[in-house]
Amino acid sequence: MKLEFKENVGGIDAYIRTVGGVTFLSWGILKRFPIMILFGATLVAEGVIRWSPLFSVLSLTSTDNRIKFEESIEKFSMAKRHSAPNLR
Repeated sequence: MKLEFKENVGGIDAYIRTVGGVTFLSWGILKRFPIMILFGATLVAEGVIRWSPLFSVLSLTSTDNRIKFEESIEKFSMAKRHSAPNLR
């Protein structure tokens, strides 16, 4: 497990995270629901700094374009296949 602190959240993804985060943050503050506040604040932070720790751990990115994102998903699924025990 390696965390790399380089941008891995693309423009549209960052916008969705920021807007969704503000929504969850507002809802959590209005309803006094601390988990929702934490979740919303996390999404806002990921959208603003354009870095996701989960994407970093899973070696995913949404920065360049759709093809790059699909390549990183394929890379992750291949790595998962090689590390998973064979249950057949």
